[in-house]
Amino acid sequence: MENIMIKPVVHYSGPISIREWLYSKPNNIEYIAYLPEVLDHPNLGKCSQVRTSGIVKFPDKSGTFETRNTIYEKVNPASEFGLVNESY
Repeated sequence: MENIMIKPVVHYSGPISIREWLYSKPNNIEYIAYLPEVLDHPNLGKCSQVRTSGIVKFPDKSGTFETRNTIYEKVNPASEFGLVNESY
């Protein structure tokens, strides 16, 4: 039986900054994202200045991207509940 990990979906607002990150061993580079605010992270809750784990799927036009642990969706913080997608 295959072990399948179901990743949580976390909503974020603000511009995303993607950077190279030296991971574990020299010359082993991956990309991570810095987010100004996440709204509903399962461990952090609503939190500012978040650094993600390594990106496995880069942001699409809507700003949705995937890391090793989480799926992130960009939202418009001006909406009533903060969960309306805004353009990337």
